[in-house]
Amino acid sequence: MKKVILSFIIGLMFFSCTKIVQIDIEQTKPKLVINGLFNTDSIWEVEISLSRYIYHNTPLELIDDAIVTIKDSDNNSYDLNNQGDGIYTSITEKPIIGKQYTIEVFHPSHDDVNAINQLPSSVAITNLDWQEQVLVDGELKRNV
Repeated sequence: MKKVILSFIIGLMFFSCTKIVQIDIEQTKPKLVINGLFNTDSIWEVEISLSRYIYHNTPLELIDDAIVTIKDSDNNSYDLNNQGDGIYTSITEKPIIGKQYTIEVFHPSHDDVNAINQLPSSVAITNLDWQEQVLVDGELKRNV
C-alpha cells in the first residue's frame, strides 16, 4: 500500500499543470539605463542601454552615442569615453571613499538620466576565524 501511495505522489510531480498568466502591462517608450559598479581599485566603467518591454526577450539595445559625465562632491568633472558595446570608461580617474558622485547621461533621442551614490568607508576586520575543510571519499568533511 505504501508503494502505491508513494508511486501516486511521484506521478503527480511529473504530471503537474502549468498555466501561463499574461498580465496586461502598458508598453512605454524605452528609457536610458545606467548599469555599473564602482570601486577604489578600478577606473570608472558603466554600461548604457535602453530599457525594454517586460515581455520582450530581445537583446538589450546598447547605446554608443551618449555623453556620460561623472561629477564628484568637490565639483570635479570627468567625461567617460565610449569603448563600444555601450561601455563607457574613464581614462585614469578612480572613485575615492567618502566622496559623493553624480553620473549624468545625455542623449539626443532620449530623456537625460542621472544617479547619485558614494563609496562607503572601509569596514575594519577585527577578528578572523576559520575551520579547515577536508575531502574524504569525495565528500566535504569539516575538522572540528
